[in-house]
Amino acid sequence: FVAGLIARSTAGQGLVHRIEKGLLSAIPGYGIVKGLADQVLSSQERAERFQPVLVPTRGGVRPAFEVERMASGQVAVLLPGAPNPWSGEVVFLDPEQVQPLDMKAMELMHVLEGLGIGAGKRGGSSAT
Repeated sequence: FVAGLIARSTAGQGLVHRIEKGLLSAIPGYGIVKGLADQVLSSQERAERFQPVLVPTRGGVRPAFEVERMASGQVAVLLPGAPNPWSGEVVFLDPEQVQPLDMKAMELMHVLEGLGIGAGKRGGSSAT
């Protein structure tokens, strides 16, 4: 608990920064590993703000992420790629075209990374 309080203080953050700077020069690869860990945590935090949804396509429906409801009434939706859900395209749809999914954002991320494997186990549509 005390170590956490110290680490959150300005002086503690300075100490952590100096220690990390020393480690960066002393341990080969430390910077790369730390950068990857920071990127994973950042991706997870961003993903949790997105609502998994289904949107219509020519052949049926597609999993996507609702990013934002706009003042115009339209919904900004990220159509993710697979296996990299952070690549894809953003489209703007009418609200009635966006069907919420009963799953967490990270669950949908794992389904996309697995190229659809596990989609039946992870939840389904909450709308009928």
